[in-house]
Amino acid sequence: MSILAWIVLGLIAGFIASQIVNRHGGNLLLDIILGVVGAVVGGFIFNYFGHSAPTGINFYSIPFSGQAPDPAVADKFLDTITAPGNEPAYIHCASGNRAAAMWMIKRISLDHWDTDRAAAEAASLGLTNQALKQFAIDYAQSHKQ
Repeated sequence: MSILAWIVLGLIAGFIASQIVNRHGGNLLLDIILGVVGAVVGGFIFNYFGHSAPTGINFYSIPFSGQAPDPAVADKFLDTITAPGNEPAYIHCASGNRAAAMWMIKRISLDHWDTDRAAAEAASLGLTNQALKQFAIDYAQSHKQ
């Protein structure tokens, strides 16, 4: 995050803190200045210890139908999840079924997990749909790398 972004973040944080703490019209300017200083110092400390700033997150939407799973979608998922710069990854779907099925595919085809181990993990992640489970198994077995 650039220094300007840290300053803006500090301005906002200082203003919010002032509104929460000093509802009686305390020193708004001092709170904003302290917010800016805190954000800038925190940003430098954050970067010094090697943590990436909260920018640079890559968002991907990979529509995946649980009723009609498409191997091309699994191909796209694996390409996306293994692309440099896309780690760590957060994978989400409403029920967990589709995300767990995609993760199961990754575990079997890329991480070389056995099917039972990958299925157990997928079940713990929310995979309850047997058709998706079978799709994941079939796809992964035919696409091991």
